[in-house]
Amino acid sequence: MSQAKNSGADPTTASLDQIRNILVGDQERATQKRFKDLEDRMAKDVAALRKDLEAKQAEMAAEYDAEIEALAAELEAANATGAQTSKAQSQKVIDAQKHLDGKIAKLSERVTRLTKQLADDGKTRHKALAVELGARCDTLTEELETGFEELRTSSVDKDELSAFFGEFALKLAGKKQIRLNP
Repeated sequence: MSQAKNSGADPTTASLDQIRNILVGDQERATQKRFKDLEDRMAKDVAALRKDLEAKQAEMAAEYDAEIEALAAELEAANATGAQTSKAQSQKVIDAQKHLDGKIAKLSERVTRLTKQLADDGKTRHKALAVELGARCDTLTEELETGFEELRTSSVDKDELSAFFGEFALKLAGKKQIRLNP
């Protein structure tokens, strides 16, 4: 109390601020933990997706290499049988390489698109949660301030004050509506 008098602040206001911090502080910390858990889960999902995409890309690269080796072997065999066969095989190799390059480009585009989509979804979810949390915090703060204002303006005995805080705690837990007796 002496600190409140020394700082020029109303001791009731300082007490109300402490009570508000006690009542709403745990909920705010819990919400921050939920956001952190959500961010961690999203990071794990992105890492898993990236790992899967890298595995698919490695698989495609292995298929590409195997195809090139097979075509190279065919080309060698064609060189032994004649120049005309060699031209046809060369064209097959070029066509196969173009085809595989197209597949790799499509896979790369898909990875980029999925990564961007995942990031956009995460941002959208984060914004929605932030708005919801802000609205809930505003509602609780408003209810708390209304209750404190009613307590300040009315004479309340200890039993009524105790009942108010009990009902407010239940309200925070989502179990009961607050009923103030003026």
